[in-house]
Order: sequence, then C-alpha cells, then structure tokens
Amino acid sequence: MTDKPSETLGEPNVEQASGKPKKLIVSGLIIAGLVGVTAAIGGIITGNAAEEAEARQDVAAARPLPVEARRISFTDGYDQQRQFAGLVAAQRQVDLGFQINGMVAEMLVDEGDVVAAGDIIGRLDTDRLEADRARLAASLAERRADAKLARQTLDRQRDLNKRGHASDQVLDEAVTTSERAQAAIAATEAQIALLDVDIEDASLTAPFAGTITRRMVDEGAVISAGAAAIRLIETGALEARVGLPPKLAALHSVGEQMQLIWRGESHTATLQNVLPAVGRNSRTVTAILDVPDAMRLAGATDGELLQLQITDQVFERGAWLPNDAMTEGLRGLWSVYTLIPTPENGDLYTVQRAEVEMLYAEAEQSYVAGTLANDDYVVWHGAHRLTPGQVVRVTPSPES
Repeated sequence: MTDKPSETLGEPNVEQASGKPKKLIVSGLIIAGLVGVTAAIGGIITGNAAEEAEARQDVAAARPLPVEARRISFTDGYDQQRQFAGLVAAQRQVDLGFQINGMVAEMLVDEGDVVAAGDIIGRLDTDRLEADRARLAASLAERRADAKLARQTLDRQRDLNKRGHASDQVLDEAVTTSERAQAAIAATEAQIALLDVDIEDASLTAPFAGTITRRMVDEGAVISAGAAAIRLIETGALEARVGLPPKLAALHSVGEQMQLIWRGESHTATLQNVLPAVGRNSRTVTAILDVPDAMRLAGATDGELLQLQITDQVFERGAWLPNDAMTEGLRGLWSVYTLIPTPENGDLYTVQRAEVEMLYAEAEQSYVAGTLANDDYVVWHGAHRLTPGQVVRVTPSPES
C-alpha cells in the first residue's frame, strides 16, 4: 500500500489563507450598505424638518402677532408729584426748671406721665426758707412794737409842743422816729413777701397740659436756678414742620389745603405759616401745617416722620405712555414702537421703532418726548415681543 505524501510543515495552506479576504470584503459591503441606508433616512428626516420649519414660518406669516395699540395725544405739560420730609412736632415744648437754688425734696412725675396745667411736678426743700420767714415774722413784730412806741412818743411831743413845753426840734425828731419805724415795718413785710415768693417757687408746676418726655434730676440733687429739671411737650396741639425750597414755598399761601402722607395714609392739612428764614445747613424754609384730628386720634406723636406731597405743574410738551410700551434703548433713551399700515392689507401694520426721552416717571406710566408725533399709532403693551419690520395686527383696545 502506497502512503500519501505528508504536507510540508512550512508550506502555507492555500485554501485557508484565501478565505480571510473574502470575509473582509463581505463585511465591508454590509457596513457600506448600512451607512447608505442611514444617510438616506437622515436626508429624508432633514428634508421633512426643513419643510416643517418652512411651513411654520408660512403659518406665522399668515397669522401676524396681535398687539394692542392706541393713538397718542400730546399735551403742553404734566403734573409732577413731589414729596418733602418733615416731622410731627408739639406746638409747645419746654425744659422746666426751678426759679431758685435748692435741694430737690421730691419729684412727683416720671417720663411718660401726663400732667394737666397747674399740676405740681416737683418740690425743693424749703426748711431754710421757712426758718428765714419765721425770723422775719419775729422781726416784723418787733418793728411794729417800735412803731407803736414811736407814734405814742410823737403824740406826747405834739401835745407838749402846743403847750410850749417842748421845742420844735424835739417834735421833729419824734416825727422822724415814727416814720423810720413805719419804714422798717414795710421793709420787713417786703422781705417776708419775697420769701413767700421763693417758697412758692420751690414748687415746680406744669404751665400747660402735656406729657413728660424727660426727667433730668432726682431727689437729693442740688440744682441751680433755671437749670432744666423736666422736659414737657404739649400733647393736645400738634403741628407738622416741613422744609421746602424757598422758591417752591413762595408759590403757596397761608390757609391753603395741602396733603400730608403719614403712616402710608393721606391727610388734608392747612398751611399755617412759612418761617421767613432759610436754614444754614438745609437751605430750606420751614412750612408749618396743622395736624388733622384724624392723625391726633390715631396717635400721632412728637418727632414722627411724615411727608408733604406737593403737585407741581411742569410746562413741557410731551405725551403719556404706559411703561410696558417702552424698552430701554441707547444713551439713556427709550424705544417705543409705532405702527405703519401695510400697502397690501389695511388690517396689518409694520412695526417701526421710535426713540423717546423719559421726562417724568410714575409707577404705571411715564411722560415722554422725542421723535413721536401727535396721533401716532403706538403699541400700548408688550413692546419687548416686537422687532422693527415685523408685521402685526391690532386687537381692539379696551379704551379705544
């Protein structure tokens, strides 16, 4: 039996080696096919998206944005609201003190106490004054006794002089002695009266009804005459004091009704006076107004803040626009949008930008001037949604 020759070890297997390139070629063809299909699908999707975007633009063009617009009307000026700070103040306020020197014996009030006119607020120790008065009272009794003796002596000398038993010199001396005794009585009585005044002044009384806002001394303190011991403010009568520029204050007259803003509420007050002096620091004059009963009943107190609201008329041509009709522009200007009718369709308008200057602003509206003209058709709300050249349609306005 003849054996089949064996394959040499280093000789390649032609059949196996030629199978690998065939597999690679097939895999490449499959991948290329998949890429082509994916590209085709992507193209279809992109084409559809472009068509949808174009369709949306067509719909948007067919349905212009609705806006509210109004015709503006120019005026020759506007009323400007201005507020000036002021204070509620007591009409009378005083630092009270004793009129004589002495030691404080008692203080009958404290801070916050309400007193009536004539109420005793405090007393000084009067022991020394009482002792001096007792001494002078005894001296007065002595003077009166001396005066009585002098009168009796004078009577006897006159009788003796009539009968020729006493000279005129002796009679004159008796007259002088009697007159001196009477003068001594008057002097002593005056000293007693002065001590009585000092004793009365040792009691400090309230000159008017009010509230104690500060107590400066306590019992045992030695106080000089005129030194402040108690601060008293009148609570029944209040006034408002507001600083105004002199030029503005000159435009208002006494008796005019004005508006005070206190605790967020408006109250009508009457202008009582304008002081004819300009403050060195504030450069304003003080306007004094009465405080209405409503404020007093609500608890207005000395030192509270308030504002005086004044309406000034400013003469400058312009128009009022809502703040929502404006967007911030360049160089401090503001942009508004006017509407120009389209030639193709009278119901559609083209948006056009106009620049304005804000002359005066309020919470909801502003007074402006600029490139606008009277009776211009202006977008009233939603200016931030618009761009120049955009086509819009106008919706009916509530006030049109």
